[in-house]
Amino acid sequence: MIVIEAIKNKNILLSTQKVFYKDQPYIKECFIKMLNGEKIIYPKEYMKVINRLGFELEYDLLVLEQVLLKMKEDDMVYALSISPRTFRNHLFVSIAKELFHHFSYFKNRLIFILAENEYYAQTKKYNFLLDIFHELGVKIAIDRVGSLHTSFLYLRELNIDIVRFDSSYSKSL
Repeated sequence: MIVIEAIKNKNILLSTQKVFYKDQPYIKECFIKMLNGEKIIYPKEYMKVINRLGFELEYDLLVLEQVLLKMKEDDMVYALSISPRTFRNHLFVSIAKELFHHFSYFKNRLIFILAENEYYAQTKKYNFLLDIFHELGVKIAIDRVGSLHTSFLYLRELNIDIVRFDSSYSKSL
């Protein structure tokens, strides 16, 4: 299977896009593609496979490690999407702590972007995990607010640092 091999062999391509605030680059948002030889595989194609096979944890840890390595290049804040399922996995928390210890320069320069499709009712547990990452120096963003009912509930119940509204809330000029 191409996707499993790409994860196993760390065959990913990490690219970033600058997000500006007041005409200055403020954040680098990370985007990941997989490589199969010289062929590029886009998330639209491989994320369904990763989710179906249950490889979210392995994938997110690989991406996190690659982002942490990339952060050495500059002093920018980096933002990357993490599967909420991975985020709530205690193994992810443990391994992320180890990575953060090894890459100490990341502190206060990393944002996890979470996009939920379904409401996770154990908000006390969720906030406990959010607080762990806050203490480690990671900010948490909730994505696509307004596109799903769950995001509005989370705004009220979770300790979220950053909110990114669904594009349908922006006006065309």
